[in-house]
Amino acid sequence: MKTKFITLLLGLIVLASCAPPKLPSPEQKLEQFWQQQQKYKQINTYYLQGSLSFKDQKQASRLLYTCFGQKNKLTRVDFSSSLGQKISLWQESQNNLLVFFPYERRAYQSNHPRTAITTLGFPLPFTLTQSVKLLLGEVQFLLPLSSSENFSKNLLTQLEIYPLGQIKRINYQGYTISYFNYVKTNINLSIPKKIIIEKEGLKITIYQKKIKLNLNLNNLELKLPEDVNLFNLLEQE
Repeated sequence: MKTKFITLLLGLIVLASCAPPKLPSPEQKLEQFWQQQQKYKQINTYYLQGSLSFKDQKQASRLLYTCFGQKNKLTRVDFSSSLGQKISLWQESQNNLLVFFPYERRAYQSNHPRTAITTLGFPLPFTLTQSVKLLLGEVQFLLPLSSSENFSKNLLTQLEIYPLGQIKRINYQGYTISYFNYVKTNINLSIPKKIIIEKEGLKITIYQKKIKLNLNLNNLELKLPEDVNLFNLLEQE
């Protein structure tokens, strides 16, 4: 099963490559890719700030985001207007999602983050934890070595890698995610500063302006004001 997966993965890389002879072979690029992906295990905590431009067939908008947390334990994403006014505050911890909308004085919680995040208008088929990994350039969770399931279900249809092993472009479940302008961080790990996500009339452009890894973070949990109405999302559906 693992051999079949590697063969399929190499096939995607070969189809996506038009490299001159002196550049790494698909096999070398794949090895460098796995080495780069393994480096993400160094990350414990993270703090990201940037802007997000959203455009579909009906509207176009620009938001600011602050993303911080402890990897695989607690994820926080706060969205603000271009003027800095808080629009929504999101928190995901294990199997729980909590979202607070300050202007409405409403909050929603759910024990089913993957379903709830879509219900609340998040435009991507990923949880908050997975979305943070994508912001960092970590895509290994989409490529399980033990199974070719993502290929057989046509979930993964494109994979392109830069010569040094960083992810360049991936198409997963119809979403094309492209990475640009990698920079070295304080732990000597390369992180993309620009990301473009596209699917059938949808385009999200992300510019990461501040990237800090493995720093001391306090007061991570989202605490709701006393006057907020808290709803169980399943009861609203």
